[in-house]
Amino acid sequence: MFNKLLLIPFLGIFLLFFPTIANAQIVINEFSSASNPEWVELYNTTPSVVALNSYALYFDDNPETTQKVIFCENEQIVGNSYRLITRPTSSFWLANEGDTLILKNGNTVVDSISYGTGQSLTAPETTQSAARSLDGSLNWIISDSPTPQGNQVSFT
Repeated sequence: MFNKLLLIPFLGIFLLFFPTIANAQIVINEFSSASNPEWVELYNTTPSVVALNSYALYFDDNPETTQKVIFCENEQIVGNSYRLITRPTSSFWLANEGDTLILKNGNTVVDSISYGTGQSLTAPETTQSAARSLDGSLNWIISDSPTPQGNQVSFT
């Protein structure tokens, strides 16, 4: 017989180490910082539509940065689907050697990833992307086959 009391400490430890994924509906799923244009792919982990009007994506870890995108009032992500963020080819906002992407819902950080020098994830090269592993481990990998998916989002 399964002891339910053993499950409580396990869930607490899991939420301690994976809080952004456990609570997030929208996650940063893949990005390419050295391509032209650079892009970031978001993924809705739920079966429901999620409105993006309270979300913002920051392109470095400075809380006072102006390097961010704020989504339009009517933007949304359909359940279990993707949205793609690209910038004009003359606009470079992700550092090739390393940077931090932070997705916030209001003032709450719901997902983030740091890459490059001093980080566990190396910076992707021109023909590569960084993506969440498909094995369900929540790990990030460098992919030689980028797969940007989803419709382009619009910003305020």
